[in-house]
Amino acid sequence: FMPMISELDDSDDAEEIRDLFANTIEMTTVFIFPAFVGMVLVPEFLIGVSFGEKYTEGGLTLAVLAAGFFVQTLAGPNQSVLQAVGDTRQIMYDNAATAGLNVVLNLMLIPEYTFVGAAVATSISYVFRNVLLSYHAHRAVGVHPVTPDVLKLLGSLAALVLLPSYLFTVQFGQTRLAVALIFLITGPIHAAITFRYVDVRELIAELSG
Repeated sequence: FMPMISELDDSDDAEEIRDLFANTIEMTTVFIFPAFVGMVLVPEFLIGVSFGEKYTEGGLTLAVLAAGFFVQTLAGPNQSVLQAVGDTRQIMYDNAATAGLNVVLNLMLIPEYTFVGAAVATSISYVFRNVLLSYHAHRAVGVHPVTPDVLKLLGSLAALVLLPSYLFTVQFGQTRLAVALIFLITGPIHAAITFRYVDVRELIAELSG
């Protein structure tokens, strides 16, 4: 990604940079979305399957962290864009501001809310950091994480994946069926996105050769 952005920046092809940035967000969002939905709707089930029932009390913590990481996915590779155009000093400033905020939030939240407070502090810090990085990436080369295509994709994922999964888990208590449904629905979406943005013939040739 970074070499492509650097090359496009050298040729002043701002429109191509914006298209590449938006396409990257779409692809990563589709692939991350099933995990995000599972961690938010059935965190206790996933923790129990992965680590054992005695750790399921960390379900809320996992859900909070998943929300923060998903915001980072939606923000796109903003730090990579700034690195590609050589604005590493701004990255340092944004990271320093984020670290300061994270320390303050941890001091405020951990004494009363323990590990859930730490998760909230981390997620808020991730959101703050990505707001800063996205703002500076937009100033540098004009990229923006919120585009009509991204909004349409999120609407489709919410209608096709989030809503049915919510109904199965919260309304009907069918956790295992909801998890299966998440991946059953997103599978074809993954394939569609892949065929849209990846030269499949070239990929097959590389894998076979």
